[in-house]
This record gives sequence, C-alpha cells and structure tokens, in this order.
Amino acid sequence: MAKHIAILGAGPGGYVAAIRAAQLGARVTVVESQALGGVCLNWGCIPSKALLAVVELGDKAKKAGELGLQLGDRVAYDLARMVARKNKVVENLVKGIATLFKTWGIEHLDGRGELLEPRTIRVAKRDGTETRVQAGALILATGSSWPNLPLFPIDGRQIITSKEALDLTEIPGSLLIVGGGVEGCEFAALYSGLGTQVTMVEMMPRILPLEDEEIAAFMDRELKKRGVTVQTDTTVEKWERRNGTVQATLKDGSTVVAEKLLVSVGRGFNSKGIGLEKVGVRLGTRGEILVNERLETNVPGIYAIGDVVGKAMLAHVASAQGKAATDNILGRRREVRYDVVPAGIFTLPEIGRVGLTEQEARERSQKLGHKAETDIKIGRFRYAGLGKAQGVGETTGMFKIIADAKTGSILGVHIVGAHAADLIHEAAKGAEERLWIRGPDAGGGVRSRHLAHSAVEAVERLLVGSESHRGGRERPRQLRRAVGQHLAPRELPVRGEGERKIVLQADDARELDAFGGLERILGYGRPDRYFIHLDVYAEVLQTAFDDIDVCLDVADTGRERQHGTAARKLLLDLEAVRILDDSRIRATLTTLGYLRERGANEQQGQRDREGWRD
Repeated sequence: MAKHIAILGAGPGGYVAAIRAAQLGARVTVVESQALGGVCLNWGCIPSKALLAVVELGDKAKKAGELGLQLGDRVAYDLARMVARKNKVVENLVKGIATLFKTWGIEHLDGRGELLEPRTIRVAKRDGTETRVQAGALILATGSSWPNLPLFPIDGRQIITSKEALDLTEIPGSLLIVGGGVEGCEFAALYSGLGTQVTMVEMMPRILPLEDEEIAAFMDRELKKRGVTVQTDTTVEKWERRNGTVQATLKDGSTVVAEKLLVSVGRGFNSKGIGLEKVGVRLGTRGEILVNERLETNVPGIYAIGDVVGKAMLAHVASAQGKAATDNILGRRREVRYDVVPAGIFTLPEIGRVGLTEQEARERSQKLGHKAETDIKIGRFRYAGLGKAQGVGETTGMFKIIADAKTGSILGVHIVGAHAADLIHEAAKGAEERLWIRGPDAGGGVRSRHLAHSAVEAVERLLVGSESHRGGRERPRQLRRAVGQHLAPRELPVRGEGERKIVLQADDARELDAFGGLERILGYGRPDRYFIHLDVYAEVLQTAFDDIDVCLDVADTGRERQHGTAARKLLLDLEAVRILDDSRIRATLTTLGYLRERGANEQQGQRDREGWRD
C-alpha cells in the first residue's frame, strides 16, 4: 500500500514536495487555506518580477536614443495595466499547479488545517464543512506572514505591506519604505523607476546588511542614482496622518512626508494556530519550527520545510527542502547543503550571491586562529571588461569571489549587474561540486567553455584569473621589491589617454599594505606568471575618468638587469570608486597579469624562474 503524506501549505515548498512525493508513488493530500503557490507565486516573487520587468524595459527604452533607436521623448507607465498583466501571469501559474496536482493525482483541500494528533489534521473548508486527514507522515509548509508591528498597524491604504504595494493601480507621488533589506531595495527600485519619490529608512549602518559590504555599497550608489533617498542608521520613532499624507519622525528629529508608508521589516513565522502545541512540536526563540538536517521535527513522522523553519527564507530553498523531506519520508536519505544555495535580489541591477561574504570569511578565518589578511583571497571583475556588456550597453556591475588562499576552495561569490540572479548559478554549481580555483596554467580546478564576451565568461574569468596558487612560492621578495620601487610617488603616463597622468600616493609596498592594499602576490604552477591586487590612493592631475589601462614598465630593477630579460609589464585595471574632498580618489588596481618573457632557451628560462623564487 502506498504511503500517505499530508502537507499543510501549498507554497513553493509544499506544492513541490507534493509533486515529488506523488512521482515517487506516495498518496498525497495538500491542505491550503489561500491560493496554490503561496506568497511567492501570488504576492511575492512572481508579481514583483512581473512589475520590475516593465520598469527594466522602460530603463532600456530611455537609453534607446544612445543606441540609435528613436522611440519618442519620454517613457510613461500605466500601472493599472501593469498590475492587470501581473495578475494574469499569476492566474496562469496557479492554474498550472492545479493541473499538475490533477495529473499526479494529488488531493487538494481548500481550507485551514490544524494538527489534532501527530498523524491527524483537521481541515475547516471554505464552504463551512469540516474534514479530517490521517496520514503516515506530515509535512508542515506554512511559510511566513506579512509584518504586523505595533508601531505600524497595516490598513492597506496608507500603511501597507508588500502585498498591497503589488496591487496599487495608481503611481504614488511619494513613498516611505521602512526597511532597507531585500524587499525594501526591490520596491525602491520598482517605484523609483515608475517616478515615485522614494525614501528608504534602515536602522542598520547600511542597506542590505546581510549582503557583502562591497555589494551593498554598490547597490546604495545605484539606488541613489535612481533618485532614492537612503537614510541608514536611523529608525522611525513616530508617525501621524496629516493632510492625506503620512508624516514620519526619525530618530534624529527629522521628518519624512509621503503619500504611503511601506513596511518591509518584521515578517513572522506561521507557526501559531496550527496545533503544534497539541502534538508537542518544538519551536525556536523566534517562533520557527526546529528541525534536524533531515527536516524532521522532534515529533516522529512530522517534518517541516520552507520559511517556517527559519533556515533561509527563499522560495527555491523551500522547494529543495520539500524534495529532501519527501525523500527522507520515503526512505531516500537526503540533506540540503545551505552553504551552496544561491540567492537573487531583483533590484535594478540584480544581485546574485552564494556562500560567504568577505566579512564572514575573514571573521571565520580569525576565529580559527588564522591570518585573514593572508588566508582569504579576493578577486574582482568588472562588467565593463566584457565585450558583450559593452556591446549591449549593460556595463554597470561587478563580479567578486572569495576563496581560501591555501586550498583554492570557493568560499563565496557575489555578482551585481545585469542577469546576476541567473549567472550566480555557475558559481553555485562550482561551490557545490567543491571545485577549486586555479592559476591560468595550472592543471585541474575550474574548466569550462563559454561563449566569448558573454557575462557567463566573466564568471569563468573570475574563477580562473583571481585564484590561489598551485605550486610555486607565495610572495616572492624580489617581485615585491620591484612593485614597491615602481609604485613610489611618480608621474605615470596613461597610455591611450593623451597627456592625462596619475600619481600613486604610496611610498612603497609597506605603505600599500597599511592601506589594506597589497593583499596578495601569488605564484602558480608556472612561477613566471603572477596576479597582484593593489588598493591605493591616486590623484587625478587633469580631468576625471572612469576606466583606463595603465602600463607600467618594471624592467629597471636590479634583479631584472641581472638576468638580462626583456621588459616586464604590469597591466593595471584602474577604476575610480570614490571621490574624496581633496580631489584624490580611492581606486582599485587589479593587474590583469604579470607576464615574464622566457629567455632564448630553456636554460635561460630556468634561471629566470629560479631567480624569482624565495
């Protein structure tokens, strides 16, 4: 006889678990009190993407003239039609789930479920009747709910949540968003794109506090470019209605007036009112259902998945957990690796991430008693370096990888830019397969082939071109001296940029280290190639610039003359990232390579290589 599995909740965790169980031969009953697909499909992920897609298209239309496409003077949005289209998309997807349920013979009970016993659910149907479901195993997939904070009583008109924000049919003139996390930033991108004057308030020192600090700073700048007013390290202390608007008073006494206030903080776990206390299911301090690595609660036969377990409140995580819980119930042991689960933030531009942030990696290294400044390797690659990005006009963005400098293992990858939420899966797959990054001539490691100039190619370059060494010796002293000597304050010609010049404000390599800059000089399997990351201060002597290449000859060192080898070149990619009050700019210099030409014969080449070893 087939095992009977009852699932409470039909969101991205519940409905995926149901289909998986049916595919494996189980009899399945799903209880859902709202709509198939849950919050993600009906009032979250899908609706927001449907609306953001229109704004993204509008952004491209605004740049059409630059590409030679004449579309008119301005872009206008019809929010009512956008919402109608969004609703149609949601409706079709909900029907798709219902069709899958029917195809796989899954019973769907439309009503509110509550546990009576460890294997029994009482269902109060919408038509007023009641039924009971007894099953061999239960999966709790009740998700999370919208904010319900005492300071911000939701009325659905002026004080709203994301649910109401996705159904507005008129573009508000102004919007105050409380919370600068993922949801807050997505709505800031959406409504600022529609023309709303958006103010976002975040209590932490920066927006996206759980993301990599460098990526969060990048998004902060992008939102400000879109006209969003970002106020961090502050809170709304009180608010009042005045002349049809909401006037909020912040911690510093300043006020913000807006037509609507969007509460984007304080989602709660849907663990109340479903009978958990009757059967003894244990909860955590935040109200989440506690589970082990197999998604089992403390009560045998009861499993829990999705937002309600508080592991990672992401739709695809819920789906992965749903499959894992089903497999475990049916005797197919399975666990979810949360360290390699990718996440996407659908701002404009998008953000994709997997694994640790740079801060987390360094903190973990320090806790293990290691030196974070030497044991953590950071690599970066700009969208502007891609041919396709230049061709299609999407040069805003960057790729960042965090790796273990000793083992080469991938610790984290972060992308901000066009299609970042798609591209991150390349890195996630590499982390899942425990691939390690490699030198350009080293064997093993990440090996793949991608279309030339594509954004996916940038991920490959990042995995290959910014990695830990294999073979060779780290930090050759002679190379450090060469770099230190030639980075002393002096004017350097900017090739291909006319007479513009820069001055590096660093006396030697030790001062660069003090700036937190000379993070690593690494050798690879062939010690005649090196990659260097420098973080220094530079001063613009004439005009401001964005991206330029600087070629620096290092042929005049004693070590170079001793071997009589040809001129060596450091290829530096210089990007201004912050303009200071005294017109100096903080810049990131990443060498594209330190190339040494081999001698006339192998014997000369061998002498060269030995000369560069410690």
